[in-house]
Amino acid sequence: MPLPDLRGQPIINKQAVFELKSRQSEGQTLFDKLYSIYVDETPGLVADLRDSVEKNVSGPARETIHQLKGSSAVMGANRIHILAKTTLEYSDEELLAELKGLADTVESEFEQYTQEIASLLDDGQTEL
Repeated sequence: MPLPDLRGQPIINKQAVFELKSRQSEGQTLFDKLYSIYVDETPGLVADLRDSVEKNVSGPARETIHQLKGSSAVMGANRIHILAKTTLEYSDEELLAELKGLADTVESEFEQYTQEIASLLDDGQTEL
């Protein structure tokens, strides 16, 4: 089963981002607090996917993908969420066949997400 075609899918779920931007936690927006964690942890999760490719194991890969799915949904990283959600439905054999491509795609989508978030927030946009 090939990875999903993400063309036409928005990179960012703006509603999720603006919801987090509207909530405060310890003197900062919840988005700002969680974004730094997301940006710090996602490259490590991509490295974990690459490690699963080298070891040819699906169990740890599924755990990593599950983490990506949840954190990306919360942070409004729409395309990464779609990738993770879809690949969790794959059989172990299908998943192992797609892991290298998945790690590369998640890495690329993560770069696009961080660029679009920066642009969105630089524009001062705070609502849909």
